[in-house]
Amino acid sequence: MKQVILAHMGGPSGEAELPLFLRNIFLDRDLMRLPLQSISGRLLARARLGRSRANYESAGWSPLKGLTDSLAGKLTARLASEGISVRALYTHLPPYIEEAPRDALIVPLYPQFSSALAGAIAKRLPGRKVAGPWYDREDFIALLADGVGKALAGAAPERTALMLIAHGLPESFAAGGDPYLDQVRATCGALAARFPGHAASISYIGRSGPLKWSAPEAGEVIDAMKGVDRIAAAYVSFPLDNIEVLHDIDRVLREKAAARGIREFVRAPLPNDSDAFAGVLEAVIRGNM
Repeated sequence: MKQVILAHMGGPSGEAELPLFLRNIFLDRDLMRLPLQSISGRLLARARLGRSRANYESAGWSPLKGLTDSLAGKLTARLASEGISVRALYTHLPPYIEEAPRDALIVPLYPQFSSALAGAIAKRLPGRKVAGPWYDREDFIALLADGVGKALAGAAPERTALMLIAHGLPESFAAGGDPYLDQVRATCGALAARFPGHAASISYIGRSGPLKWSAPEAGEVIDAMKGVDRIAAAYVSFPLDNIEVLHDIDRVLREKAAARGIREFVRAPLPNDSDAFAGVLEAVIRGNM
């Protein structure tokens, strides 16, 4: 039976997985470059443990494993008659992507390509076939637009800010030719075009360390808002609920908006393990077989 692997970073489902997850992140030279990283990475992972635990606890821990397993099950049901099975493997938690069979098709669940994420998956699996990015697929944009439409329902365009939010990158990545930010802008442009009555902005979250990152940061955009009483936010970098969405957007940005006197902050629901998203991934898989 032919195997398809849904791949991403993973996320800790509970406290027991968090130390390993953080250690793998801080030791990953595709994500960050640290002096004496084999030592400093471990020290930073320990130093970050308390704050990360609090953030994950406030979010109810990560739903990523359950959502990805659910998607894999739905896709297996759709493709089993063709001798295809689908499972999930991860880069920063077990089961690791190195378990993928050599003839498997690898489908990163990152819509846009960045060398730190989708590129690192291909780097870890030499000789495997890795599906390319799908940030501009019409069916994917339509799925995101459905969520944005829910967030904008009943909103007055002149008093509503449409915030399209992505995970940022250090500026050095873009300077080195990484296509991620251009692909984010393409996703956001296609999405904003479906809501011509609403002015849309692109901003970024996830900054860490002293390096200059993608700008503007989402918090700075909220701080600069005037004449707005409602924010409709949509996350475009990853299609499943994760800590950036459940904590950084749903909690941190919502609290910042409230402190600015903005009456309502609504986030567009992500595709998650919906049948519609399984359909998008089925098309991606068929296009790469």
